Amino acid sequence: MRRMLTLGAVALLGVLVTGAVFAAGEGEAGAADDVIEVHSYDTVSHSAGSEAGTAQQVLDDVQAYIEEQTGVRVFTHRIPRQGYIEQVTLLLASNDPMDVIAGIQVPQFQPKGAIKAINQWFDQIPNTRKAWTDIAWSKVSTTDGQTWAIPRGEVVTSWPVWIRGEYLREYGLEYPTTIEELENVLEVFKQNDPIGGGQTQVMITSYAPHLRMVMAGGWLPDGYGPWLDPADNKVKPPELHPGFKDFIAKMNDWYEKGYIWPDSFNIPASEVRPVIYQGQFATTAYWVSAVGIGKYTILKNFPDADPVYQRPIMGPAGMIETLNPAGTHGWVFPARSPDENTEAFLKVFEWQYSDVENYITGQDGIKGQHWQWVDEGDTYEYIGNRALFEDYRFAVGLPVEVQARVLSPEIEFWSEYLIHGTDDLDGIKHPFDVSIVWDMTVINDVVPMTDLKRLWDSEPVKFITGQRPMSEWEDFQQEMRDAGVGKWVDEYTRQYNAMQ
Repeated sequence: MRRMLTLGAVALLGVLVTGAVFAAGEGEAGAADDVIEVHSYDTVSHSAGSEAGTAQQVLDDVQAYIEEQTGVRVFTHRIPRQGYIEQVTLLLASNDPMDVIAGIQVPQFQPKGAIKAINQWFDQIPNTRKAWTDIAWSKVSTTDGQTWAIPRGEVVTSWPVWIRGEYLREYGLEYPTTIEELENVLEVFKQNDPIGGGQTQVMITSYAPHLRMVMAGGWLPDGYGPWLDPADNKVKPPELHPGFKDFIAKMNDWYEKGYIWPDSFNIPASEVRPVIYQGQFATTAYWVSAVGIGKYTILKNFPDADPVYQRPIMGPAGMIETLNPAGTHGWVFPARSPDENTEAFLKVFEWQYSDVENYITGQDGIKGQHWQWVDEGDTYEYIGNRALFEDYRFAVGLPVEVQARVLSPEIEFWSEYLIHGTDDLDGIKHPFDVSIVWDMTVINDVVPMTDLKRLWDSEPVKFITGQRPMSEWEDFQQEMRDAGVGKWVDEYTRQYNAMQ
């Protein structure tokens, strides 16, 4: 069973469930003695066709199937993406049953004592543990060896420049290999308006983190991320690198020339994705899945749309794209959840990670009822229309997503990228700290991260859009010093030196 939540309902009532929770086909929930009931929380799906959600009967059938296989009855709750963290925070403070939460940053909740370590159950989840790299596990662990989540993010290539291939062909252009060639492509698109009627958005982007991760590596030797300054052997944020000013100056030039969609910096990053889905772009500098997952929707408005990417594109300091580091986010287990519930939910994780068919069950439904193999172990297809939209998918990310692909126009394009485009590690910049585990608890204690992050996310945008002239760049540097960037440098350098 799944429930949809809204922030308004939570804030008004202070509770999650406003009525009885009903088990699939059994009226009011009440597990048998040998069945444990658990509750999961995740954001709503943004897969094509998911707008109306999964039918209740399908949810009930899959819930019952998982219970049959694992002895665990899972209730799933989907929360709108907008305000997700705020809603989760409210729910953690409530008395509502809550056993696992998706997409939570470990450094944000672990220091508050809101989540629990899972090391004591490691011997029960061998397949889950081996699915992820040591780097991925390290990012959701603290320096004392305690692990606080099942990872959701791996080291991947996630920031290509998507360009409409049909427009490249229309104007006799090749996919660019340098910033200069890319700028020429943007100029041609600007001058010719391939969509017509002035509707072409030459490049749609959003600043943090999208534009930085897609482009900044062209001016930063280590890509967008911390770097070791050879002049004084101190670790510094990218905003202190001389090349970062040149990157911002180039983006300002593109903005002034009309290449960058003006609203890219006027709306939240999460609201850019639906705009990309409309298809009125020639290029994007945004998280890969906006086009990868969105192509099916884009094709409804532009049947000939053919977004393509290649790597690398070279800037003055080399490859422009920065490797997406393994994240500090994952599936976390609330400290207030009973240990027997945590153990039960880990059993469900292990079940999904142990066999690709179990993973597909959580994502797309029951084999023989909702999907069937076309080439067993490699490709499958839906039986009729897609029935389930990831409601019971707990194994997630590259370790499972590359094991099999579905023959469906909705996500076929995305499946191809996952299989062929996520491991192109030679075509992008690797951050200096890609394998370093920083002690974020200490950093958040001694560094004024809130003030610094505000500066890093907002002030460069003002330079790009011309609200601040580039002549004020040194003022920006002083503002960072006043906000405590020196403490950032000192603490990161201290931790780095302690690792040597």
